[in-house]
Formats: sequence, C-alpha cells, structure tokens
Amino acid sequence: MRNFRAPWRPPALLASSRTVWRPWQRLHGVRYATLEAGENDAGHISTKPNEGILFFDNVFPLKLQWLVTTPWQAEKSLAELTNRFNRPSLVAADPLKIMQRAYQKAQTGPGSGQSTTVTEVLPRLKEGGAFVKFTYEAETSAKDVEKQIKAYLKENQIKPWWNPLQRMRANLVRGKPWVEDLYRLPSSRLKVEFLPTAPGAEAAEMSQEQLFSFFRQYGKLADIVPQPPDSKILPKFAYLDYFSVKPAVMAKNCMHGFTVSEAEGGGNLGTVLRLTYERKAKAHWIRDWLSSHPRIVIPAAIALGTGITVA
Repeated sequence: MRNFRAPWRPPALLASSRTVWRPWQRLHGVRYATLEAGENDAGHISTKPNEGILFFDNVFPLKLQWLVTTPWQAEKSLAELTNRFNRPSLVAADPLKIMQRAYQKAQTGPGSGQSTTVTEVLPRLKEGGAFVKFTYEAETSAKDVEKQIKAYLKENQIKPWWNPLQRMRANLVRGKPWVEDLYRLPSSRLKVEFLPTAPGAEAAEMSQEQLFSFFRQYGKLADIVPQPPDSKILPKFAYLDYFSVKPAVMAKNCMHGFTVSEAEGGGNLGTVLRLTYERKAKAHWIRDWLSSHPRIVIPAAIALGTGITVA
C-alpha cells in the first residue's frame, strides 16, 4: 500500500506554537514557515536527496497582496493567516491535508509500501499559494508524488469561494525557486533570461518552440516575445505572456533556476532559466495612432484651428 505519514508532535508544543509567533510554526506536526526571504534570508529553499517541492496555487486570494506593503504588516498578517490555515473561510484547503487525503485514497492502488512525508509548508501570501516540501522513499520519485496529487486535484475539484471558476492546482518545482520579500507583485508577463551554468560558459538562447514546450503546461500562453535581434542587452531574454496571473505565478515558482540540458537544447554545458515578473507597459494607442497618421492628423488640426479662429 502507498502510505502517507506526517510527523507527530506533542499537543503541548502545538498549543505553545499557536500563542507565541516566531518566524516558523508547527501545525499538525509539520513546520509552517514564512520564509518570505528564503532560508537564512538567502532567497532560496534547499532540498536534500529524496526531497521534493510542490507548489499549490489558489491557497490564498491574490487580493490580499495589499497586506505585504510594509515588512511589519506582512509578518503580522502572515502569522495570523498561518494560525488559521485550516479555516475554509480564509483558504481553499490546507495543502498538507490535500496530500494526506490523496495518499489515503491511493492506499488500494499500485505502489504499496511507499511512503511520503510532508516536512514543511511555506505560504506565499503575495502569490496566493504555498510551497510544500516533502520526502519520499527510494522506491518512488518526486514525479510519482506529483502525478498522484494532480490526479486527486483533478478528481476532487477544490475551488475557493473567492474564485469559484478556477480549481486549485499543484505542480512539481523543477528548478530552484527564488523566494523574496521585495515589493514585486505578480503579473501575467514573465521575463525569461538565459544564463550560463558556470563562469565563462556560453548560454543558449531558447527558441519560441522550446519555450512553449517548457511553459505551456502551466497555462495557456497569449504570446512569446523574443528579444529583438539587434538588441545588445545581456543576458539574452524573452517575454512570456499568459492570459492570466495564476499560470504565470505557477510557471515562475516551478521553473525559476531550471537547467536546460544539452539534450533539451541548452548548449554543451546547459542553460539556466531565470524568471522574473515583468509589468506590461500601458498601451498609448491614441498617441501612437496620431503619430503614425500625420497625413490625416495635420490637415485635421489645421482645419480645427481655422474653424476656432473664424468662430
């Protein structure tokens, strides 16, 4: 049977962690941490052998982004949210409980004797989701865990009350996620930079077809905008435009720091993908139209000025 186990913790310690806030807490025996700036404020989440990370979206409403405008507000608000992580009035579902239910449901399925243990749940308030770090035995793999969770979420359509049209999704983190507490709010546009794997090495520039194959799995893409051929900006980059913010959040958290191998088109030594949110420039379509049609605009302006003078 495929079993799920969560580390046990004495009730007295659980009670104390609810009353005294620290940068981390344990609920249900699992470490719930803010890690808004990564472990040791380094900006990253470390993993060991036989450890993996899943990212769940639709855990918090993105409209709570205003809570992260100042550092003290973010820490206090996240503490309160973490204490109420299981309340359906605030969150869609606890990712820990989702993984428990998924593996309880799979007990009669293939792969018996394998077990998975959730070690940390790392909420990302401004991105509306949470990282879930887990360990697995040598007989299975992180992709098997991802497959099981995806199957459960597809069968059990978990939809939050603030977004009843979109269900919760989860994907395996393939790269090295960058968790930061900068005031950078998510957007539907991502900037993908192509970095070398070592100093002095050469990075390969991904084509639109390659980028599509990597990022379409996270949501429907509206456009892929490559770097202009005459641009001298380094490192080379491209823009990914999703139809909405949630797929962009999922793609960034799962693919940032991913190394594209030589077999996948990353060059001899591979290419590292660096993803950041990019705000779209507001279109000044009226000004652009006027400047691009001088034969119409100039006579119309002269006629208008003449009419005003005569009047």
